[in-house]
Amino acid sequence: MSKTKVFVCKKCKRADCLLPILNKTDAKVVLVGCQKICSGPVVGTKVAGRMEWFSRVDTRKRIAGLRLLLQRKGQRPMQALENRRVPRYSGRAPR
Repeated sequence: MSKTKVFVCKKCKRADCLLPILNKTDAKVVLVGCQKICSGPVVGTKVAGRMEWFSRVDTRKRIAGLRLLLQRKGQRPMQALENRRVPRYSGRAPR
């Protein structure tokens, strides 16, 4: 079974605090270029088979929501994370 991939914008300086947390999960962390939706750490992963992007994943609740989403293999995000979904980037592959 393949690992869930989580894409993290490498340009965002505040994403550095996210990397140690994500490296402790079973997900494969892939650093990508700027996604042009910066307002805090930007991450992308598949949710129900479709690529979804989330901005400002920098609070405890949002990070916990991302970890739970990765554990569930992309079933459905918690409300705290869902509120940070970037709808116009839904389905878009990382740059």
